[in-house]
Amino acid sequence: MSFTRIFDPDEFFFSHISWKMLHGEKLYLDFLVLHHPLMNFLIEPIIAFFGEKASTLLVLRVGMFLTFLLIIAVTYRIAEEAFNRETAAISVILLSSSVFFVTKAIEIRPDVPQTLTGLLSVLYLQRFLAKKSRATIVAGAFFLALSFLFLQKTIFLMLLMTGFMVLMAAKKQIAFRDCLFFWAVFAVSILPFYIYLVFTGALSNYILFNWKIHMNLLERVSASAWLARSFKMNAFFWIFYAAGLICAVRTRAYWIASFSVVLLGSLFLVKTQTPQYMLMAMPFMAIISAYSLTRIISDKRLLGLLIVCGIAYPSYLLAANTIDNRRQLEKIDYIVSLTGPDEYVYDSNVIVNLFRKDLDYFWYTGTPQAGVLATYQSMTGYRYDKYELIDEKKPRVITSNYIENMDDERITDHYVRSDVYRDLFVRGRQEK
Repeated sequence: MSFTRIFDPDEFFFSHISWKMLHGEKLYLDFLVLHHPLMNFLIEPIIAFFGEKASTLLVLRVGMFLTFLLIIAVTYRIAEEAFNRETAAISVILLSSSVFFVTKAIEIRPDVPQTLTGLLSVLYLQRFLAKKSRATIVAGAFFLALSFLFLQKTIFLMLLMTGFMVLMAAKKQIAFRDCLFFWAVFAVSILPFYIYLVFTGALSNYILFNWKIHMNLLERVSASAWLARSFKMNAFFWIFYAAGLICAVRTRAYWIASFSVVLLGSLFLVKTQTPQYMLMAMPFMAIISAYSLTRIISDKRLLGLLIVCGIAYPSYLLAANTIDNRRQLEKIDYIVSLTGPDEYVYDSNVIVNLFRKDLDYFWYTGTPQAGVLATYQSMTGYRYDKYELIDEKKPRVITSNYIENMDDERITDHYVRSDVYRDLFVRGRQEK
């Protein structure tokens, strides 16, 4: 599935950022960056080693699949240490059969390592509560810092863990000085990134595009439709999760249940409520679902039969409902074959251009009416004219995506439609 499943445009987005970094472009200064860049630093040497070709994406998908397996392993450890092996095993079975979780957790996106490192932070916090070891505090804070450097939406987990620590300190289960030590380690761990931003002069752009733009985004994506789809595809998971929230009241499961509710609820605090925003919550939801199953059903054979029946439909969907990515990979290599290393490509929705230069700081615009560029223009009055950019930079290839007037003379006088792909237009000389 990792090799064959269709690519989400986000995967091209994050891969292209790493390519731009590899070619000397500066984060936040030379081009638009909307997220924390730790994953891009990790992808950069992979592109350098495997080359500027579509098959490199498959290598990155392998890395994401391995990260997905590590998420499963850490989920197992959290559940095992909180409850027992039976609950842990059921947790990972349920998580591995969650359609939205699996499809998003194998994609090339920072949400995946962000989830892994966030879970590791929670695991070490759990171990600190059991052992009171300073080493576990250091590990927990460090992994939380990594999670934040992968993606800024870790802020929700940070707030949750702060509240949890304050509550534990108020109950005298941990000392306040341990809370302060945790956050001191966290601060030291993220400090190099902010020093880099200050010394490169990128701090103001970082604040603008990583925080302010997201808070003021004109585009809104509601979670209601895809959450309803998730319930239809994984009804067994959701029903026993709801039951688990009831079972968890005044039990040792309450903190995992609380984490799941708060992280799931944080989805509704952002304007673009997309499925990947639920990745961090779902391991905790799976643990609570498994906990309720073991509490409600004591007969092992009945429990096993019920689980098999419950995961049969979503497992079928995962196996059967996949669209092949070969056409996408061929199209990316086609773009590379048509262009030289120093030539430009206009592709403002990032559907084909991974390994060639862009026309503007806003190499990615989002939807014309409400995307990131439209939001920035509403805040600053920034002038962006795609037709002038095409006329000035003379890109070798343009995509018709987000070009409202393909009859503009700056296009019709110089570009012809590709014989291979109807949405691509090639400038000048014969196609290779």
